[in-house]
Amino acid sequence: VQQHQWDDVLAIDAQHIPALIGRAKERLALATPDVEGAFADLTLAEQLEPSAPRLNEVKSIGYAMRAIAAARDGDTSASEADLTAAEQLGLNDTYTTRIKEALAEAYVKRAENALSAGNTNLAISEGDKALSYDSNLKLPASVLAAAEELAKARAEEAAVADLNRLVDSCERDPSDANRDAAFSAVKKLASLNGNSSALATAKTRLISILVARCRDSLSQQSYASFEVDYGLLSTLDMQAASEFTDWLANLPASVLVNLPASVLANLPASVLANFPPITNSIDMKLKLIPAGTFSRGQGSRGQGF
Repeated sequence: VQQHQWDDVLAIDAQHIPALIGRAKERLALATPDVEGAFADLTLAEQLEPSAPRLNEVKSIGYAMRAIAAARDGDTSASEADLTAAEQLGLNDTYTTRIKEALAEAYVKRAENALSAGNTNLAISEGDKALSYDSNLKLPASVLAAAEELAKARAEEAAVADLNRLVDSCERDPSDANRDAAFSAVKKLASLNGNSSALATAKTRLISILVARCRDSLSQQSYASFEVDYGLLSTLDMQAASEFTDWLANLPASVLVNLPASVLANLPASVLANFPPITNSIDMKLKLIPAGTFSRGQGSRGQGF
């Protein structure tokens, strides 16, 4: 016993509990652990004395070694079951880390296999499981790329659902708040997929709403509201906005001067040139000059600006 010659001890006394536990520990320490032999010794020792010293400690190591082997064989369920059993017996952190690293590698292999089989959802699920066991693990680039694509697809799907819901609300109640929410949803989906058919459909619906709001604002001479709607409409569809450019051009100059600068900027230069001058607080008369070019200087020395 003092020399740890467990086989000799058990040859003398086959039910020697410390020898059974000692031999089990030695079997687990072999280059290729004899896990089943160790558990045979531990099972007999437990039957003889359930509370024997060091019994739980060595059993936890046995579970740990079996868990590592199962993970390396790809049997993650068996490995996780043994990990749970080992932890309940007070497994030390060193063995716990080894099991989790083995499980992480097993789940990475499962993720790659799932990806090869075309099951992206499963591949990402397995990759997440791998990271839950080893947060420092670097997943294969293929799995990361698949996860990124799936995340993008899910984000786009959610954005489409939000956009349709918000445009529906705006059609029922074209208030400022609903208009702004719908426009923000359009921009969000456009940032994810500018070629989305759902985006094109929603934009068409929102353009119709904005055109109607612009007409109402002009008929009520609510130019501040018109400015906002016209600006959004111009962002979505300049052709639709041009309807109002022509309409505004026919307004009297006395009305046009009260429109916001952002609206006036879209009017033809010929219309802006007819604007009457304004007088500022120190009696200076200021004439609106449309954007364009002019020549400064004389003859061949003149320069275009």
